Amino acid sequence: MTTRRHPASRPRVNSEAGFSVVEILLAATVFGLLITGLLGAVVYGRASTANSGDHARANFLAEEGLEAARNIGASSYANLVDSGTNLGDTVIEGGSDSNAGGMSALKIITGTNTGSVSSVSAYIKGVDNTNPHIQMAIYADSSGTPGSRLGITGVQTAVANSWNSFAITGVTLSASTSYWLALSEDGGTTFASATSGGTAAYRTSGGYPAPNPFAADSANTADEPSFYVTLASTYGLAKSGGQWTFSGTTDTTDIYTRQITVSSAGTNRKLITSTVTWQTGGATSSVTLTTRISNWQAALGVPKTWANAIVAGSADATGTTDGLRVDTAGNYAYMVRNTTSNNFIVADISNPTAPSIVSTSTFSGTPTNITINGSYAYVTTSTATTALEIINISTPSAPTLTKSVSMTGTAAARGVFVSGNYAYVARASSTTTGSNEFTVVNIATPASAAVVGGYNNNIQMNEIYVSGNYAYVATSSTTAEMLVINISTPTAPTLAATYNPATTLTALTITGYGSTVLLGMSTTLDAINITTPTAPTRLGTFTAAGTINDVDVDPTNLFAFLGTSSTTGEFQVINIASPNAMVLTKTVDVTGITSTVNGVAHSSSVDVVIGASASDTQEMLIFGKN
Repeated sequence: MTTRRHPASRPRVNSEAGFSVVEILLAATVFGLLITGLLGAVVYGRASTANSGDHARANFLAEEGLEAARNIGASSYANLVDSGTNLGDTVIEGGSDSNAGGMSALKIITGTNTGSVSSVSAYIKGVDNTNPHIQMAIYADSSGTPGSRLGITGVQTAVANSWNSFAITGVTLSASTSYWLALSEDGGTTFASATSGGTAAYRTSGGYPAPNPFAADSANTADEPSFYVTLASTYGLAKSGGQWTFSGTTDTTDIYTRQITVSSAGTNRKLITSTVTWQTGGATSSVTLTTRISNWQAALGVPKTWANAIVAGSADATGTTDGLRVDTAGNYAYMVRNTTSNNFIVADISNPTAPSIVSTSTFSGTPTNITINGSYAYVTTSTATTALEIINISTPSAPTLTKSVSMTGTAAARGVFVSGNYAYVARASSTTTGSNEFTVVNIATPASAAVVGGYNNNIQMNEIYVSGNYAYVATSSTTAEMLVINISTPTAPTLAATYNPATTLTALTITGYGSTVLLGMSTTLDAINITTPTAPTRLGTFTAAGTINDVDVDPTNLFAFLGTSSTTGEFQVINIASPNAMVLTKTVDVTGITSTVNGVAHSSSVDVVIGASASDTQEMLIFGKN
């Protein structure tokens, strides 16, 4: 019988059995890694989206900043004043100088100021039409003279009777350091200069183009050319009534801080930079955009004119005391008020549509008049013991008293004019021995100023204008409305002539230019020829809207500006191109107030006129072209 054998049995797989422990652990690990990766991706995506959103918002704010600057410039190109502090001489000095084929430099001390230089400027009086090219450069100081060149501008064709400004890059000034700002010229172009107040150096040949180093061959510690540098800085923005204005140094929206910089980019062009910064996770991020804005009206030969003069802006000083007299220097206006407190006001007028008061001070006595010369304000008062207050304005936000000059008697001081090393003061009538109505003060060293001479005529003297060796004095006499006083020897002035236009009017104010004096007598403005000082003669007259309280002229000598007592014609612009036929250019009625303009002063830096007003809410007015 045959026996059958069965094959060996194989293990049987149960498809319904569970996962092993190893399989479960492996699966959990893979799943955990997958979830972690997905969560990281979500978090990263959210962070990226947030960062992208922050950047987009910042970019929008930066674009908005550029658009705001365009709007401000469209309102008036004059509003686009280069940001920053001016260092040097921003005053249009009365003298003139030239250095054909050479260089002239002004020493500049920075004090507490520091920063990069955005532009440099020189006031040009006359142009050599054969060789009209000019250039500017900044030099380091080397033992009291200009040394190595730090930066240089391009070459421009000089423009007469105006500030000629140049863009410059790559120069940063340090605090408490001396530098030199130089003008290089290929011809006999003349620039404004004073014979006191500053330190100048010269190179008489090989100075064009501006060399490196300077290599001065002469210096004169008594000279001060009208040159200055402008440091770059920033503006913030504000919007009121649908209008953008510059306000402060930055503006903030949520986590974003925005700042605007305005700098010169050549003739009739401005470079606008809008920067927005914000914090993200402890780090600082930023967006910077730039644009250029052109003064197309000027480029096309359609500039704004005084024929359409308007009130461009105003400032309200503390209290309700009227503004009395005003003067300007650089981007600042200095106003005095006829009171014993809060009587000295300083305003930043770099933005004429929104002037801002930077300081309000109280100085002794009751001010009656003011003039600015260099770093000092000379203020007359109604108190003889403080007849002339000399105030240091090198820091406009913190003016300080340098010297108070007392004068004999009790007569009030009413006007002052500074020329060279002397201040000439007009006073009220007095019979006290030595109480001269015309008083001369030596101010060579302002801190040691002292009376050195005078002239007495027993009539009230109101204001003074000095030209050469003669002082022209507006008086309250009806038979000698103007006195001509010889000051060739300041310690012993003598009467040279009188001017009586056959009227019975008193003269309150006076100014002049070239060989012409403008004398304000009641409502009459006389133009007087002083070519021969000892024989002044009338050229022409103009009748103003009201009593002429003050008069000033622009640097072109084409326009005179009157502050009057009229309540419908407080400010008038007069064309004086032909002094024998002066004509009205524009009368401005200050809308909304019935007041007078007591003082006027033209600012050559901003090309506006500042008015000291009797308004309780607009003590300082800004009149501009339109």
